[in-house]
Amino acid sequence: MKTTLEIPDELYRAIKVKAAAEGLRVSELVEAGLRYIVENPSALIPAQALRKTEFPIIRSKTRVTLLTAEDVEQALTEIDKDEAHHHAKFMRR
Repeated sequence: MKTTLEIPDELYRAIKVKAAAEGLRVSELVEAGLRYIVENPSALIPAQALRKTEFPIIRSKTRVTLLTAEDVEQALTEIDKDEAHHHAKFMRR
């Protein structure tokens, strides 16, 4: 079944990045998440229960190249282009 969802932009970008890292389509990742919640209702955490946590700092022995906002934007643009190209193969002309 197809449906339309409204997803905040920043969440959708995070989903796209996660899906790409896992080698999945966005729809596959969303479906997996929904299945998990349906099968594990106790996994739902009320928003007010979420707390901000800090990431541990790991020192690297080698030089680290930091990603800039432009690097991230370029990666997201590439993902968009790849996804559009993938879907274009299935479009009728």
